[in-house]
Formats: sequence, C-alpha cells, structure tokens
Amino acid sequence: MNESGRKTGKLVLASYPLIGMNKEVRDKILPDSDEGVEVLFISGDGDNMCPLADLAEVRKKMKAKSWLITVKGADHGMGLKPKDAVEKMRLYTGEAAAKWTNEEARQEAKTECVLRWDSHERKVVNEGWKSVE
Repeated sequence: MNESGRKTGKLVLASYPLIGMNKEVRDKILPDSDEGVEVLFISGDGDNMCPLADLAEVRKKMKAKSWLITVKGADHGMGLKPKDAVEKMRLYTGEAAAKWTNEEARQEAKTECVLRWDSHERKVVNEGWKSVE
C-alpha cells in the first residue's frame, strides 16, 4: 500500500536505473513487488543503466507480472538519432504506456514490444506485442 492507503495496481518504469553509477544493481524492490502489481518497463536497447539482459533476469525473479517496451537505438534518456526523432518517440512511448494501463487493450501472454524509428518514413514503427518464452 502507498502512503494514502491505496494499493498500487500498475507501475510504469521508463528508463529504470537498474545499474547505479558505482555499478551496483538496484533490483531489491522489484522481486519483492506484490504479485498483484503489473509493471511496464520502457527501456532503450542502448541504455547502459538498464541493460536488457540484466533486466530480463530481474523480470524472471519478480512476483509481479511485467511487460517490456524496447526502443531500438535509444539510450538511458531515450535519446535517439536523428535528434528530430526524440520528441516523437517520447510522445509515442507515453501514449503506448497509457494504452497499456487499459487492461482490455493488452493481452496477458504478449509481454514484449519493440519500437523503432524509421528514418525514411520519419515515424515510429511499432512491431507489436509478442509472446516471449
């Protein structure tokens, strides 16, 4: 329960700082999250503070159900090249997170999604939610 006495049902963790500046792993609270909590991670595949392989290991240990949106080419601050892609991608990931909070809009078995910037079309490409073994 949080300070107001309400139970947290959903968490959206964008660019979660899993690895600290001194290389310590900050995963203590994640495995202990209540299994009734649903967690969405949004992380760039170039995020050195949240390497996807490390995040995958943490997600396996979690009691809470989790989903992952991977942003191809993005760093910890969701920076992308070209620069004009950054704002559009950030807006898109925000919209994707908002849609994720709507339970009817997601499927339990499909837990990972990849977003990428199409430089030719100058738009975000959503590869869709997929099941991961």
